[in-house]
Amino acid sequence: GGLTIIERVIDTVKQVASEILIVTNDPKNFTHLKTQEIPINIVEDVYSGVGALGGLHSGLYHATHEVVFICACDMPFINPDLIRFVTNASADYDAAVPIINKYYEPLIAAYSKNCIESIEYHIEKGDRQILSFYKDVKLREVTEGELKTVDKDLLSFININRPEDLTRAKQILMEQ
Repeated sequence: GGLTIIERVIDTVKQVASEILIVTNDPKNFTHLKTQEIPINIVEDVYSGVGALGGLHSGLYHATHEVVFICACDMPFINPDLIRFVTNASADYDAAVPIINKYYEPLIAAYSKNCIESIEYHIEKGDRQILSFYKDVKLREVTEGELKTVDKDLLSFININRPEDLTRAKQILMEQ
């Protein structure tokens, strides 16, 4: 659609957020994404080399808000209503994580800063999977049925990992 995937994600997230953080180990590659409309802070991992769990930790650590919606940069069809819904579902919980086809979707979820200590414990223990700390926090599992009320076809959960994923995304874009 004339944008990079991360630009599409930012355009959607900025509709509902007051701050955007990009967690990366190579900040200079993303400085062009800063806008005047909403603060976009580019931060590096506090714990480098520990994958997505480290990225989640860094996002929470650097965020100014108590609750943070986390999404991957390769999800071109993320829906602002879904962001609001998942974030609101985290009220009274430490995290709200969607479940699609019986699997957690940890990179399109809401987490509170209450998770930081448990994440740090698991990183220091050598864990790398985001799911590793879920048993330690008050977790709200957001069901597929709930998600379909705001994203009927669950397009928000499409991510681009392979060339065929990109081809599929282009097809969806043409159909919209």
